[in-house]
Amino acid sequence: MLRTYRKPLKPSSGIGSETARGAVQVHSNRHDNMNAVPHWRSLLFVPAYSANIASAPERGADGIILDLEDAVPEGSKQEARQQLSESVATVRRNGASALVRVNHELCALAADLDASVIPGVNALVLPKVESSDWVREVGGAVNQLEQKRGLAAGQIRFLTQIESPRALQRLPEIASSDPGWQPWPLAQRIFVQLLAVRPNSIFSCS
Repeated sequence: MLRTYRKPLKPSSGIGSETARGAVQVHSNRHDNMNAVPHWRSLLFVPAYSANIASAPERGADGIILDLEDAVPEGSKQEARQQLSESVATVRRNGASALVRVNHELCALAADLDASVIPGVNALVLPKVESSDWVREVGGAVNQLEQKRGLAAGQIRFLTQIESPRALQRLPEIASSDPGWQPWPLAQRIFVQLLAVRPNSIFSCS
């Protein structure tokens, strides 16, 4: 199943596309490349273990997210990781950026990072972010893998998904975890469900 999230974007606005579940922010995890932060007008989610990967580049999205998290059954995750390099090459065929959404659980995350820190991957999507410390820990692991594999520092950026009221309260702290942070729109549907309120009661400007 392919899911596209598209929103018009001015290059200088720092605002990107909304995901299915939470707020997303772009993180540059290398100070030297802060000026190269990309501006994606649209992102397309594709299960990292799916026949739809082949057709994804034809959809016109600026970035294609190969999802190793919710979209891949537990029994298929390892195979999805093993074919990730090929999948990345496929989604970049027409010039789109390649992103990978990793798992949050520690053991699965370690395996995901090992598979994802490779040439051609532009960013990692980090789900269920609750603190800046966690972002920094993931950044440290990515740093080590980049150095070990001879990749350019800053090749892998972070998009963080804010998916809980507690994380929302910590947004300034999470934003300060990296100098390349940029805000992306909140997925208000998620917070309406979590807070059990009417949409207009927290999102109305009137």
